[in-house]
Amino acid sequence: MDEGVNEGVNELLNLIANNPGRRTPFFEERLNVPVKTIERWLKLLKDNGAIYFKGAAKTGGYWKIIKTPTKNTRCETDKK
Repeated sequence: MDEGVNEGVNELLNLIANNPGRRTPFFEERLNVPVKTIERWLKLLKDNGAIYFKGAAKTGGYWKIIKTPTKNTRCETDKK
């Protein structure tokens, strides 16, 4: 997988860890990438068991960390 994708996913994971309770528009603005990209990265992190969604999707919720990110956090997208 492209290293730029992994870098973006890891940046998103760190943003979630450092900004609890924030929602997708916040991450979109901070990372300066389209909302669809953020949603794709969130799905990767969720599928890898790194995060989970807390709250109701209809009224708004937020992402929480399951695994604490480290400097060398690697997502399954790293596998070739």
